[in-house]
Amino acid sequence: MQAIHLLKVYFILSGLLSVSSAMQVFEHWSKGNYIMTSFYGIMALFWLYVFMVVSLDLIKKDPISMKGTVRSTKNSRIWVTLQSGKVKSYIVPVKEVMHKLEAGKQIEIILTKRTKQLKEIKII
Repeated sequence: MQAIHLLKVYFILSGLLSVSSAMQVFEHWSKGNYIMTSFYGIMALFWLYVFMVVSLDLIKKDPISMKGTVRSTKNSRIWVTLQSGKVKSYIVPVKEVMHKLEAGKQIEIILTKRTKQLKEIKII
């Protein structure tokens, strides 16, 4: 199961939002409204940061791999007990994979390094 398309959507949306915020900065700057200029400037920097982090995850292929046991499933969410003992939940966007996952099965979860987005699930 590949869920990398969600990162591409985040990449496009954060890029559009950062450009939109930057355009608002220039519009409010010309009107002399410096409070709104500051607000949209901060928003532009935030979305630019998100854009850069997501782009690094898309460009660099350095995933994180974790092994664990499926604790339970519900709708499109799974709860996994990792080898360290922590319980984490993940959203699985592909329904065919959800039908294969049952409580007690050993799985390997592959995540992106920076955003910790689910990239792949392998049943061991």
